[in-house]
Amino acid sequence: MFFEKQHSVIDKEFLLSANKSLDFPLHIHKSFEVFFQRSGQTKITIDDKVYLLSSGQAVLIFPFQKHAYNSVKEGDLQLLLFSPDMAVDFYNANKIPTDNLFYFDNNIVSPDGYLLQKALVYSVLGVFDKGRKYVERQKSTDVLLQILLLTDSLYCTNCTLKELSNRVGYDYAYVSKLFKKRVGVPFNSYINLLRINDGKVLLANTNKSVTEIAYTCGFNSLRTFNRVFLSFVGVSPNKFRQSLK
Repeated sequence: MFFEKQHSVIDKEFLLSANKSLDFPLHIHKSFEVFFQRSGQTKITIDDKVYLLSSGQAVLIFPFQKHAYNSVKEGDLQLLLFSPDMAVDFYNANKIPTDNLFYFDNNIVSPDGYLLQKALVYSVLGVFDKGRKYVERQKSTDVLLQILLLTDSLYCTNCTLKELSNRVGYDYAYVSKLFKKRVGVPFNSYINLLRINDGKVLLANTNKSVTEIAYTCGFNSLRTFNRVFLSFVGVSPNKFRQSLK
């Protein structure tokens, strides 16, 4: 199983693609993923369940759920990926459905603009959520997945990789090396990406001061927030906010 960083650290991610078939090995990422089977058949593994999708069926894969695709019969399908910040009223890091399968017959056309993209996301989630049952996510046996899930819950606090390593019961040096190898960046870079994404959302959608946002996102000083924000975004938080007006 491998980790897809490109679908884990982008804010406002919205990708819609069409394919005839799809084969992809077991992987995880932080984005939601929706697989719509228009015609043909695809075998989809999600955690410990296997689904054989036919025409009109779809699955919604939650962040950090292990999944893989194997084409059975070529046809038409659509794949939609969107980051959790596109559905903040729906996303809960500790919640997963008891069943990922649902029915969605309508062909999707890619919307033009952020608000229409969000509207499409919530319309799909609304169909999926109707009558759905959810459970708390069970602890994984995969060390990296345990660390990623803990990070997702705690990155706005003063959490460290050493602390998380102790929680999962593994040596810090081992976890640090494993994280960098499988994620592709050191832990501090990854957690700062998550914090800066949150900062951009708060700068764009609230009247909170930059100082308040810095602490809300988990930084221990305004100076550190300004420095890290500039390194990732290319402008200061104040200039980023001004550019949105």
